[in-house]
Amino acid sequence: MDEKFFETLRNLSIGFIGENKVRNYLKSKKLKFFQADVICEYQDYYCLIEIKRQEMFMAPPFDGHGLPLWQIESRLKFYELTKIIPFLFVVCLTSDKIYYNSFIELEKGEKHDTRGERPRRIYNINNFKILKDDSKIP
Repeated sequence: MDEKFFETLRNLSIGFIGENKVRNYLKSKKLKFFQADVICEYQDYYCLIEIKRQEMFMAPPFDGHGLPLWQIESRLKFYELTKIIPFLFVVCLTSDKIYYNSFIELEKGEKHDTRGERPRRIYNINNFKILKDDSKIP
């Protein structure tokens, strides 16, 4: 590996340390927060994008992708307050495809909540669009 790679890692670690200090401060004040992966301007509006890289959840009840319930709830509340549309993009390790859709549309479709200490909401794979080079975000 070259020197540029290690310089990038050093810069990332410096940034992570700073971000962690601020997150710890916010937690100590019991403030609710989340970290957006990407906020992008598309046409005449902004959208918030949550990005996951994971294996597909396999049936039963259906194949799909998802994330922890608290992440969904926080992004939907953000949408209610700002009208900035939250999207989920999943880089699938199982199919090597990129699936996406807005949380608004995903919530309208078939979903399954897992149980346990860390519950997740799984959205049916049929509720996702597949990103192609010429795909357009709605």
